[in-house]
Amino acid sequence: MNRKMKKKILIADDTLPLRVMMEEVLTDAGYEVIGASDGKIAWEILNSCNFNLDLVILDLLMPGMSGFEVLSQLKKQLPQRKFPILVI
Repeated sequence: MNRKMKKKILIADDTLPLRVMMEEVLTDAGYEVIGASDGKIAWEILNSCNFNLDLVILDLLMPGMSGFEVLSQLKKQLPQRKFPILVI
């Protein structure tokens, strides 16, 4: 049996109802979804999976480490690497 690997998506948003809704829709569509409630958690997830994600959905205005700071860290640590980021 040939199984395709699910695409991995990280959703970083501090608005719980919005994050849960996106997680449900994307999971139902067949994606593997990881949720983060702030930028610090998102950054830890990105590091722990060696930045091996197919898409990051990123809220810019979050408490603690903002989405702006996550983007800045990505640019500093991975200047040559590109992967899709959807900013919300």
